[in-house]
Amino acid sequence: MFISLLSVCSGQKDFPVLQGDYLGQNPPGDNPEVFAPGIISHGFHEHSLTISPDGNEMFYVTSSGDHRQYAIVTVKRTNNVWTKPEIAAFSGKYRDMGPCFSPDGKKLFFCSYRPLSEDLEENPAMDIWVVEKQEEGWSKPVNLGSPVNTDKDEILPSVSSRGTLYFQSYDVSKKNWDFYFSRFENGKFQKPVKLEYGISSVHQESHPVISPDESHLIFQSIRPGGIDGVDFYISYRKDDDTWTTPVNLGEKVSSPGNVISPFVSPDGKYFFFARNGPRDPFSYKGQSYSDLIRLYRSHRNGYGCLYWMDAAFIKNLKSYN
Repeated sequence: MFISLLSVCSGQKDFPVLQGDYLGQNPPGDNPEVFAPGIISHGFHEHSLTISPDGNEMFYVTSSGDHRQYAIVTVKRTNNVWTKPEIAAFSGKYRDMGPCFSPDGKKLFFCSYRPLSEDLEENPAMDIWVVEKQEEGWSKPVNLGSPVNTDKDEILPSVSSRGTLYFQSYDVSKKNWDFYFSRFENGKFQKPVKLEYGISSVHQESHPVISPDESHLIFQSIRPGGIDGVDFYISYRKDDDTWTTPVNLGEKVSSPGNVISPFVSPDGKYFFFARNGPRDPFSYKGQSYSDLIRLYRSHRNGYGCLYWMDAAFIKNLKSYN
């Protein structure tokens, strides 16, 4: 089912030899650019990129047009050469999304509808799972269990250097998304606490991304004063453990169109996100069928793909607080 999503990409016999950091792509400037077009960004609704601390492994999500199917995809650098994208060994059978490396690179968290036992049907709600790095690859997924996972959806995890887990879940009404965090103490996660201070609000917010030192949080939200639909916001932790009023990341990344899945590279140099691209294929007329199919399967087909840009602008936003 999921494999067809990647047939164009993983089936390429002439996959290019890619070397160097970030798949050998030319670094972006101050304006967003499509990340690895034709390599990772194919217009298959690619989003939720995460990169290992050593920069040698990437995971991201691709989904069907109706968003009913999700798979986690990986590319890996070995001897300075990047492999072609493949479905992650632990993904593909169930609907998985939201991969997130721990800052030490030893764990990968993600969310999934997978059941607790393979002989059961998919869960009605998403839970957070984790796999651990091993010599031969990644371990089998383990459900985080209670108190993190409940009968509600717990999704889109993000982890700090001290092991604190930030994630998204419904509030008590099960009608509005809020953010929660769970400290990792004595070898287990503690009871989640709702993140307040104007971050969790009566408006819709999603995809919390905590910095390794927990000094700031980036997330997406639809709230008054926004620029264009779903925007990105940032909030900074104060010395007294309260948080500043969220600030919009600005027009360069919050428009045009809806944006999702923010991510800052482990080296702090680049800001990644996903958004719908321009719908160029639908403006073409008189093209051959093969050209039309090629355009439909490109990052300019109007569906979502990954973008990146220089992350220096994020540091300047703190002056607003």
